Amino acid sequence: MRLRAVRSACALLLLCSASSASALDFFDGRLSVHGSFEEQVRALARDMSANDDWDLAQWYHVLSLELEYTAVDAGWGPFDLLSFFGRVEARYDCVWTRGCGMFPSVNWIGNRVEHLPLRMVDAEDSGFTGNTLTGPTGKYAGRKLAGFVDPRTESVGAPRTAARLVRDNARSPLSFAQLRSIESLFTYAGPDQQWGTVDDPANFTFRQVLRHCSFGARELRGGDNGHGLQIFGPLEPECDTRPIGRLSYIPNPFSSKDLNPVLFGPDQLPNTADDWNTPPVGASELPFRPAPLVGIAEKGDRRRARGLYYPSPALRRAIDKDVFDETDQDFRQSELAWNRGASQQDERELKELYVDMEFLDSRLWVRAGKQNIVWGKTELFRTTDQFNPQDLALATLPELEESRIALWSIRGVYSFYSIGPLEDVRLELAANLDDFEPADVGRCGEPFTTYAACNKTTGLFFHGITGFGVAGEDRPDNPWRDISGLEYGARLEFRLGRFSVQISDFYGHDDFPYTDRLFTYERKVDALSGRPIRAGGKYGAGSCPTGNEPGCLGTQPSSSIAPDGSTLALDPENQRDVLENTSTNMQLFATICSTSIGFNDLDPTKCGQTVFGSLNSPLTGLPVPRSSAKSSLTIASLLANGLGGNRSSAQILRTLVKDAAGAPVDLPLVGLNADPCDGFQAGHCGDPAFRDFGSHPVFAATPTLNDVLTDEQEALLGCGRFWGTDCEADGMDLTNAEASVLIQSFVGAAGGYRTFEWNMRNGLAQPGTIGFDQGPVGTRFVPERGVVVLPGARRPIDDGYHPNVDGCTGPGDHPLCGGATQLAIPATDRAGRPLAGGGFGPSTGQLFSSEMAALSFNFQVIAAALSSPPDANNDLVPDGPSALREFDGSDPYSTRPGQCSWAQPQFCYSIDALFNVVGQQRNAVRAGGREGYGRQDWVWHGGGEVVLRYEKRNVLGFSMDFAEDVTKANFSVESAWIDGQRFANVNEMDGITQADTFNLTVSVDRPTFINFLNPNRTFFINSQIFFQYVAGYNRGFVTNGPWNLLGTLTVNTGYFRDRLQPAVTFIYDQQSNSGGILPKLTYRFTSNFSATIGTNWFFGRFEMRDIPVNQVSRIDTQVGEDAYRQGVENALALVRDRDEVFFRLRYTW
Repeated sequence: MRLRAVRSACALLLLCSASSASALDFFDGRLSVHGSFEEQVRALARDMSANDDWDLAQWYHVLSLELEYTAVDAGWGPFDLLSFFGRVEARYDCVWTRGCGMFPSVNWIGNRVEHLPLRMVDAEDSGFTGNTLTGPTGKYAGRKLAGFVDPRTESVGAPRTAARLVRDNARSPLSFAQLRSIESLFTYAGPDQQWGTVDDPANFTFRQVLRHCSFGARELRGGDNGHGLQIFGPLEPECDTRPIGRLSYIPNPFSSKDLNPVLFGPDQLPNTADDWNTPPVGASELPFRPAPLVGIAEKGDRRRARGLYYPSPALRRAIDKDVFDETDQDFRQSELAWNRGASQQDERELKELYVDMEFLDSRLWVRAGKQNIVWGKTELFRTTDQFNPQDLALATLPELEESRIALWSIRGVYSFYSIGPLEDVRLELAANLDDFEPADVGRCGEPFTTYAACNKTTGLFFHGITGFGVAGEDRPDNPWRDISGLEYGARLEFRLGRFSVQISDFYGHDDFPYTDRLFTYERKVDALSGRPIRAGGKYGAGSCPTGNEPGCLGTQPSSSIAPDGSTLALDPENQRDVLENTSTNMQLFATICSTSIGFNDLDPTKCGQTVFGSLNSPLTGLPVPRSSAKSSLTIASLLANGLGGNRSSAQILRTLVKDAAGAPVDLPLVGLNADPCDGFQAGHCGDPAFRDFGSHPVFAATPTLNDVLTDEQEALLGCGRFWGTDCEADGMDLTNAEASVLIQSFVGAAGGYRTFEWNMRNGLAQPGTIGFDQGPVGTRFVPERGVVVLPGARRPIDDGYHPNVDGCTGPGDHPLCGGATQLAIPATDRAGRPLAGGGFGPSTGQLFSSEMAALSFNFQVIAAALSSPPDANNDLVPDGPSALREFDGSDPYSTRPGQCSWAQPQFCYSIDALFNVVGQQRNAVRAGGREGYGRQDWVWHGGGEVVLRYEKRNVLGFSMDFAEDVTKANFSVESAWIDGQRFANVNEMDGITQADTFNLTVSVDRPTFINFLNPNRTFFINSQIFFQYVAGYNRGFVTNGPWNLLGTLTVNTGYFRDRLQPAVTFIYDQQSNSGGILPKLTYRFTSNFSATIGTNWFFGRFEMRDIPVNQVSRIDTQVGEDAYRQGVENALALVRDRDEVFFRLRYTW
């Protein structure tokens, strides 16, 4: 169908015919009207392959009218000449409206995208969970979520609908719900545990986006075992980017001010804060997990958090300074169809309008108005031609004459005639008086917008949702408001014998933006004390030793909680300070939380990230007031003490984990050591006056979590005195926990796996144990000290280890560890019962590398057990056999392929959900990594924000033309020195390096007879070689260098009195090994009427670079092939999968 659409469009154009015509003249030739009408048809495919579909990409109807009026030609007052010129151009592209309604198959562009070419939806899943292989690879496209009734729940009389993947059209655009790392959020069924109903949390949170926005996902080389991907979109013009505060109207899951419809009546129990008599609102707010101070119903400016919107400290300051300008990304479909995009918004169809004036006996020539100023002679690529930007979204390689964007400017040329040996000496001054206009790179969804340009659209869109990406654009000031926004230049031209020489200097802004780092998200703590510190400034190691220093985050957080942990007070001043100065991406955390409400049966009103702090009773499901949380059994206290291996906790947990017959299953937990300083406030070891919060009475028969961890260790869980909470009452807080510490013993944690197909019964060194090649855990880079390990996370072999801070793993760690139990993979449960089926088999007894590694092991055991089969009738017995991703209580150490168990926890859906919000930093010292492995962090502790800015730089140019008699060729040399250009550098923390570039172009053209090909006309051969040297280039640059060479070769001739004009251009870039072949054939029916047909073939490759040391986008898995590397496309490789055929019909008069 699509190929037929292309053929039909071309056939319609050929119905046109015309006779000779000339310009229209009036008033004795003073007014001249001329113009042209043109039809352009372009189709795209990858590798010229019909398997990828030939997609109609352009069907332009172009009408251009030019008016010239000479008002004075014989002198009048000071004027020797006064003339006016205007040009309007109207373009309409039928591809936006299904080929003007004639070809329904043109359905990959516009607001009704239905079918994408394969090059736009060929991304694949790596099949990894963390660093272990858990499934086959597969395309993201070609599948979607659909509901099905779980027959196990139906058999017990309480049918539940769940989600599963089903086949879909492999070329359909991806909905927001199908994107990687987002897809899993849409599997949560909400509090009623019925998928597809009104309380599905992700559908509620993203309901606006789901209606209007779709995306592409292309395969890139990258660090996820070679499977990188680029998500690009939204593709529809009606889906606006809205980069700031897109979800500010969605209820916050922590805010008591926000009514949340998702929570209405999930358990149907009266007086449980989720029934109709008590409208449900958010909960789970903590001192360092603050809710916005205003509700979604209240009006508030963009500097204040509301709903799911949390501006970072830097974003808030930028908004306060009114930094952001228009991003030129949000246009209506009709505007794009009429080519009224970024560069046509102000004057629309008006392309040029200027007045020419001559003075002083025509020695002074002045042109003022909307015009093009051309100071270069190269074709396709520019060297000294800097005044006017280009509209690069018109075609893949648009001609300079067609793509230049005229600006409101003034230029004047004064002729000195001859000065000594110099002839035709002219001095030209010029200035742009318009608002700054960058290059028009298009919007994602336009057919000729490159994938690189799509990063702008996508970055803006996702910033509005996730908080990382492109926050906005800061353009130079209007020169009428601030003289710093003025762009200007001077040019001197003269002839010296046969040499024509030009010296120019342009001082203006780059047409392309650079990314200026606005903010970096991280878990920012004092590397020496472990206490949270403020964002910004020079706060770092040693800035918050006691919690009372100016560099500390919050206003004395320990005052928010009673000395015994029984009550928790949320101080508004502390909340405001945290909201305004935290480095955590609270927007991303709150958004993920809002979409995973109903994650687990234990408390359907909590999300997957806050269920560890649930104050519901695990036995009755009823809520417990915070004032009773330290004396009553709650989910938070049960899970927290399970992390510490508390024996009472283990006994209760075994009653909740059942096999198919309903029998309890013994948990293989490890009891942590009660060390000398556990239970005392940091810095007051052994002083009874400074006991910490004390033991929870329900679990006090054996040491509880507060009894086995120091303040520094509890801080790594995001709870405890440093974070203003009691770990046993308020639970672990993933918002502020250290991911690398918590998951260090998980199968999938960064480290040296001998095989990707792993199980914990294989006898090999397991993650978290002494023999395992572990990735960085709890590391921070401290200038002048290098990489340090946070207090509480250190192993006995680490610098700075002390048992009073880091705990003991056994009696041999330190003299203070005498009597400590050796922490190892257990052979029995906490009651001494042997583990079923031999437990972990040959891996039993492996020693943990630190006390927190043993806690991480316990966390993995509990998280795997939470991946339970459904219990729809609430009888505490699984409704039927476990699915592969569900924990099998009947065979808890199963090694069946793909079966979730304690031996294969990586297959459990709870573990998978945790790894879905974990990524890895670069394996570089400055990122807290080491050779081979990067630190793993929660995604809300990585990535950042950038703002697009435009560098003002000086371009000093020199060019020279001359004819050479021996070779009968014309030579042209054009060079430019550009100072201080900004280049993307993955080795810099701000991602940018400034470097000077030296550019040289050598052009040679010669008319040559090739008699056996054309005895009647010469072949005109032009060759251009572009050299570039980048001073200070290093391996961190994303672009190539330091020497770059690009060459073009153009050959054309004429047959039948130049009616038939074949031409071909070859392009090749040496460093990127990319290029193109561009043949075309023009036939001139008359001097005014012509037709051109041609093709553009492109080729290129991925080049590999390290991932940034300080990433902007979401941090992701780095494993296997190309780990910590990313594929980039330079030069013509950007368009290597967009081969093109085109047809142009042109009539002029």
